[in-house]
Amino acid sequence: MDRKKFMKDYFKKNTKGAEEFDQYQKEDHDRAVLRARNLFGIDMNEANELNPLVISYPEAFFEGGTVKFKYGKQADKVRYDQARVNVLLFGKNNLFYYSALVDYENALIANDYGLEVPYKHVVTIETSNDTVIEENAVHQRVLLNLAFVDGAEISVRLKDVLSKDSVKSDHVAIDDETLVLINDIRKLIRRKQ
Repeated sequence: MDRKKFMKDYFKKNTKGAEEFDQYQKEDHDRAVLRARNLFGIDMNEANELNPLVISYPEAFFEGGTVKFKYGKQADKVRYDQARVNVLLFGKNNLFYYSALVDYENALIANDYGLEVPYKHVVTIETSNDTVIEENAVHQRVLLNLAFVDGAEISVRLKDVLSKDSVKSDHVAIDDETLVLINDIRKLIRRKQ
């Protein structure tokens, strides 16, 4: 089955294929990492202080577009047909930040943006954990914000957990895996400064 037909079928109710969707998504994320490396003109050996970090969250591929969602049966994760993909590459002396929009249905990547900054120019590292309650869903967003000596900033959404459930308390903790990631990034930046 070709990708486009699979995606149209997959986002209909009761259509199986989570593993196949995840494979298509991984292929697109791998292409995004390659595009980031090409944009910065670096190879694998120039950005291997930590594994590349690839984060995606739902965002329409074009203005006014609609994102389709599919909740996993086991509540393993939410899948969506369009996304913002952020990539962090960790070089010996520089941090590389790349962002683009991805249309998983059509295997398209657009609106590339890249920022390269020396670690020594990072002046603050801020982490925030916000819970946003909407009418039909709850978002838990974990952000890593970096500010630089020239006043520029980037905000990297490390996690966007979307749930159909309501929040039982006013606090949703950051999961252990995300905490390890945040601490690894902080330690690397401190070491490189």
